Amino acid sequence: MEGKTYYLKNFNLIDGTGSEPKANAEILIKNNWIEDIGERGSIDVPSNVKTFDLEEKTLMPGLNDAHLHLHGSRDGDPRSSRFLPSWEARRAIRAAEDAKALINAGYTSCRDAGGRVALGLRDAINEGTIPGPRILAAGRPINSTYGHIGRNPLPPSFFAPDTYADGVEECIKAVRTRLREGSDFIKISTGLWGESKTYLEGGCIPSYTVKEIKAMNYEAESMGFFVMTHANGYAGIMNALEAGVFSIEHGGNHTDEKKDKEMFRTIIKNNAIWAPTTAIIWKPYEYAKKAFGWSEADIKTWNENLFQSLRTANEMGVRIASSTDYSGSGSIGGQAMGTANSFNLELLVRAGLPPMDVIVAATKRGAEAMRMEEDLGTLEKGKWADMIVIDGDPIGDIKILQELENIKLVIKNGEIAVNRL
Repeated sequence: MEGKTYYLKNFNLIDGTGSEPKANAEILIKNNWIEDIGERGSIDVPSNVKTFDLEEKTLMPGLNDAHLHLHGSRDGDPRSSRFLPSWEARRAIRAAEDAKALINAGYTSCRDAGGRVALGLRDAINEGTIPGPRILAAGRPINSTYGHIGRNPLPPSFFAPDTYADGVEECIKAVRTRLREGSDFIKISTGLWGESKTYLEGGCIPSYTVKEIKAMNYEAESMGFFVMTHANGYAGIMNALEAGVFSIEHGGNHTDEKKDKEMFRTIIKNNAIWAPTTAIIWKPYEYAKKAFGWSEADIKTWNENLFQSLRTANEMGVRIASSTDYSGSGSIGGQAMGTANSFNLELLVRAGLPPMDVIVAATKRGAEAMRMEEDLGTLEKGKWADMIVIDGDPIGDIKILQELENIKLVIKNGEIAVNRL
């Protein structure tokens, strides 16, 4: 579908590349693409074009959450609701509302890291039936029998027979099945927290062998798809990296700086992506006390270790993609999907990452995590026109991205999705 032509002028440009902001810039959008961009007066502007004078507001790429789940979760839902067919229609309707909330908050793209609802939601958004971000959807994750989903207390009868895959042959077939179902990439689980160790001790159980992971990764990559892995702890992460997995989710040892650095060196060597899902790993005091029985000192140690891992990774040059693991508006302390996702950006700044690096993590790195960096993530001539207009300076105060009133204009694929100007 061809978009309209728009000319935007008189704005401060954050282009997503990490370059310093540029004042008094202009951009021409034509047929879904960035036709031209530059300093004021550098573009040949057509006559009678729809013009927006942005009055020194900020223009930047559309935001990206590289790891979320459009499950339509709400506070109080039973854990089994994600797996029960009787809940699927309800969750799909809720997820449509969450997708709308994301685009309203400036999120023009995201990776859904596992679940059946997102496949249909993606298609409904793409056909124009409902508003929402551009979604890259994993579909059903692949787990070992005693892996991430395999340790769920629900009986096996709740799940499709091929939810679990063990051994090379089953793993290969599971990848092919997911791709046939319409997955945009493959989600597996290679490591999870062990029952005999607490989070604070960094315990981890590897849930697939390197041989099994290699088989799944080869099968996906040979057909043009990438693999992301749910990986907690050193062993599960390093097994995945040895097998060539592109995207490491959660991750970070957080208790052993030496292991963290070795992991980060390997991520850099492999040109992999780290989606640390900071907002879900970081623990608010009341939640951690209730859920885990942690003391105030425990919580402080956990959060400080997480922040140290993020600082170390960023200083070493790891490609960090902003990511939350949020699964619905009610699943995040009553906050609305979208604005709550931008709380993750505040956490990254609080961890010590420079604000410009955080903007890059939420734009350019998100596009790289989707393997769509040729088209998305930065504002450059020839790329798709995904961008937002902010009333204020997010470099000076990243928290302004959490307020809808500051998101003045959202353009996705050259079309105006939200207009609060």
